[in-house]
Amino acid sequence: MPELREYYTAYCMILRFLQEVGPQEVVFIWGDDNTPDHPNSRKRDPPPPPECIVQLLNSETQIIRGNGHYRGNISPSQDISGPELKGKGMILRDVETNPQNVMLDMFIYWIRIQLSQHSFPQVWNKRIWNEISRVCQWKQGFKIGIAFEFSEYVLCFATTDFLFSECWSDNEHLNRDDHLITHIIKWSAESTVGPFDFCGIGQVIRQGKIIEVAYCWEDPCLTLTLQYRNKASRVRRSNVKPGQRPYKIDDPKTWVLKLKLEEEQKKHRLQVAHKGKQARKRLSIDMHLAADDSLY
Repeated sequence: MPELREYYTAYCMILRFLQEVGPQEVVFIWGDDNTPDHPNSRKRDPPPPPECIVQLLNSETQIIRGNGHYRGNISPSQDISGPELKGKGMILRDVETNPQNVMLDMFIYWIRIQLSQHSFPQVWNKRIWNEISRVCQWKQGFKIGIAFEFSEYVLCFATTDFLFSECWSDNEHLNRDDHLITHIIKWSAESTVGPFDFCGIGQVIRQGKIIEVAYCWEDPCLTLTLQYRNKASRVRRSNVKPGQRPYKIDDPKTWVLKLKLEEEQKKHRLQVAHKGKQARKRLSIDMHLAADDSLY
């Protein structure tokens, strides 16, 4: 999974391209053939098919890409027949980003592209594109995930193993906050044991088949309350199986942390009583969500 800086770099590159040349009308959309993606790069590529040159995409093309449960067809919407798209209203006029996607504003559609790994956007002129498009994907060292051809330039998302996903939508922000919170709650509910008091909103970490809700233990911004809840939930899940009643937690480290928490709460109550009522400066994530604020 690319890091945030890599997504931001891709966003800045596309944004600078638009700032220099202005909005670009899409003439054609290209993509390599429907060769299966290869999550394990150590495996040898299968023998190339007879037609391994990059091909034009239309609404009838079936090229399935994605990762895990998020797989879908990268070809244009059924409302756009193609392959020639000139005059169809698809104009690249802006780009946005979030921690997991690069989103292209195509005027009539928003295209969300998730760069899973070994994928990055490239901008070529027509001379370079004409040379690349005539070479088989097994000879040029990379593959064309999807490419948007304009009048003078081509915006290509090149990949080495086809591990990327794409989504067409007519919504501006693609419900990013809704998807984020839904996924956190879903994974938290599946991994927690006992009452939801020990679930909390944390960062979902998936390593192989091990799924857990975790916090950054040494994070200075993490309150002692969340540290205790995290530690207690780990001990609870290690001793209790799903469907059973929660047992008493007798881990000495958890008890020490609980005593520290009680002392910290006493000090906090004394400080609040001494200072009196003051306006709260820091808002929690829940308050941001209640105010319909974006988390990005």
